[in-house]
Amino acid sequence: NGLWVFHAARGDYRAARKFSEEHLRLAQTAQESDALIKAHYVCGADCLWGGELVSARAHYEQALTLYKGRADQSPLYVTGLEIGPTGRSIYAFTVGNLGYVEQALILQHEALQRARELAQPYSLAFALTYVAWHYLQSRNGPVTQSWADEAIHVCVEHELAYYLALNLIFRGWALTIQGQTADGLRQLEEGIAAWRQTMGVQNHDPNMLTPQVEAYAKAGLTEEGLRIVAEALDAAALGMKRCEAELHRLKGELLLQKSPEHGARSKEQAEACYLKALEVARHQSAKSWELRAATSLARLWQGQGKRVEARELLAPVYDWFTEGFDTADLKDAKALLAQLS
Repeated sequence: NGLWVFHAARGDYRAARKFSEEHLRLAQTAQESDALIKAHYVCGADCLWGGELVSARAHYEQALTLYKGRADQSPLYVTGLEIGPTGRSIYAFTVGNLGYVEQALILQHEALQRARELAQPYSLAFALTYVAWHYLQSRNGPVTQSWADEAIHVCVEHELAYYLALNLIFRGWALTIQGQTADGLRQLEEGIAAWRQTMGVQNHDPNMLTPQVEAYAKAGLTEEGLRIVAEALDAAALGMKRCEAELHRLKGELLLQKSPEHGARSKEQAEACYLKALEVARHQSAKSWELRAATSLARLWQGQGKRVEARELLAPVYDWFTEGFDTADLKDAKALLAQLS
C-alpha cells in the first residue's frame, strides 16, 4: 500500500497500478477482510483515474460491502483517510461520471454526513472536496463555490495543504464561470500553483488541469487554454485518462474560439476533437462526458446545416439519461434538440 501511495503521488500511474494489483492479489490469497477492503479501495482509485469506470464501480462496491459487513466497526484508514466516508465519496464520483448524477449526489451527501459524524478533519476535508467537485462537474458555479468555501475553512483550520489547493482551484473555476473573471482566474492560478507545490513538479494530473482549461475558455484566453490542454492530454497519455474525453472536447471549443470567423480549417479540427471525445467517452462508458461531446458536435453540425445528422447523434445520448434533468448539460442538450426538431 505504501508503494502504491508513493508512485501515485509522484504521478507514476503505471507503477502505482502494478502495486495496487499486487496488493489485491495478496489480500485475496490471505482472505483477510481489512486487507481486501483496502486493496479494492486502491484498485478502484486506479481504475477511476485510468478511465475504467465500470471496473472502478465494481471495486468500490466490493470495498464498501466488505466494510459494512465488518464485525469490528472501528475506523479503518487508508493513507490517513477513513474508508467509510471517503470510499463512498469516490464511489459516488464514479457513479456520476457514468451518468447517474442524482444517485451520485445522494451518495456524496451520505458520505459527507458520515465524515461529519466521524469528526476526523482529513476525511471531512476529503468529503467536502468531492461534494464541491460533483457540483463543478455539474457546471453549477454558485453551489460549487459554496461547498469549496466550507472545505477551504476546514483546510485552513487544520492545515491541510493539498485539499486547500484543490478547493482554491474549484472556487476559482466557480467565480470565473459566474463572470467574476479577474478574481476567479487569480484564485484558480493560486490554487494550481499550490497544488503543484504539494504534489511536486512531476505531477501533471489532468483532473486539476481540466477546470483550468474550461475557465480559460470561458475567459477567452484561447492560447493559454490550448497550452494547458496540450499539457493535460500529454499527462492523460501516461495513464490518467478519466478526463481525456472532456479534454478533447475542450480543445475543440478552444480551436473554434481561436478563429472568430470559424473558418473551414478550424471547424475540421474541432470536429476531429469532438469525434475523438465521443470515441473515448463511449469506450469508458462515461455518459456524462459523452453527452457534452455529442452536444458540442451536434451544435457544430447544426451551424453547417446538418440538422438531421446532429439530431440523430444527440437524441440517443440524451434519451439514455433517466435522471439529472436539472443539470446544465442536460438542459443544454434538451434545448439544442428542440432547435433541431
